[in-house]
Amino acid sequence: MKTNLYGAKCALRLPQLMTRLGVPRESIPMRDGQSVRCPWHREHRNGDLNPSFNVYRNGTRAKCFTCDFNIDGPEFVQRWLSLNKRDAFKKFTDIAGAVPTSGSATISLPALQKPQELSMPRLWPFTEENMKQLSAVRRISEAAIAWACSQQVLFFASVCGQPSWILTDSERKIAEARRLNGEYYPSLPPLSQRKAHTVYGSSKAWPLGTSLLRRYPQIRKVMLVEGGPDYLAAFHFLHHFGVRDVVPVAMLGRGAGKSGGIDPGALCLLAGKRVRIYPHADADGGGIRSAMAWHAQLRVHGCDVDYFTFHGLLRADGAPAKDLNDMTSLHQNTHFNFSNLLP
Repeated sequence: MKTNLYGAKCALRLPQLMTRLGVPRESIPMRDGQSVRCPWHREHRNGDLNPSFNVYRNGTRAKCFTCDFNIDGPEFVQRWLSLNKRDAFKKFTDIAGAVPTSGSATISLPALQKPQELSMPRLWPFTEENMKQLSAVRRISEAAIAWACSQQVLFFASVCGQPSWILTDSERKIAEARRLNGEYYPSLPPLSQRKAHTVYGSSKAWPLGTSLLRRYPQIRKVMLVEGGPDYLAAFHFLHHFGVRDVVPVAMLGRGAGKSGGIDPGALCLLAGKRVRIYPHADADGGGIRSAMAWHAQLRVHGCDVDYFTFHGLLRADGAPAKDLNDMTSLHQNTHFNFSNLLP
């Protein structure tokens, strides 16, 4: 039984267990040592304004310095669901997919667990080589890339064995990786091949770069784009025009407009700002629908919001420009007043 329980704990780390139990995202650490709001913050005198909960030992144990507990997976279940020790153990092993046997443990990985390769990798600082490669593939100026790196929202790493660039911010609520050469990641069962990998535990409701609004509260203007390449393009154009009074943020996926939309914590930081949204001109209209959902949320929070449309603009290859990254390479016959691009 001890072997089986140990295997279950290794198969079902606390962040995955907390997700399965419906713990609020703000209380689920993405990595060992990251301090987040305690799941039992209502028992704290100050509501845990200074986050005191984290996981360690590769996510198999948790501690809260305010509650003064140090617990493993079954103990977390016992405390969260108010169960006795025996029922909590059974619930934990049921979730983990552990099957008690007289011999060695038989463990099935929980359905929500992603491959280990998609945990947060070791981040590299930028080098001239990877900066030049990213610049060429995404048509972003090297100076803009260096600026994004200096703002600590762009990093480089090896993801699934592939040299990659990663977007994240100091909140570490979301991190997304793409290959430096612009190609798709090969399939990683149970995942098919794809152009981007989101690091396990990320919340796509969190607008990437919103933490810059916390750093620069005096800035009132915001470029809200969709996707990683458009986020780099925002830095490209802001640097090109020498603009420093606009903060770029990105929703990494149009689907974030569904089921809850923008994270409430991010909306508090965006409240009252002048926001321009750059929705993708998707053939199915999905980009516009998501932008409309974000627009409605932002208006409720006192934002002055409008849209930028790419209608009538052509890329260098003659195809319609569908997003902000396409704007870095417009057709020579396209006449556009770039002063209308920024909010």
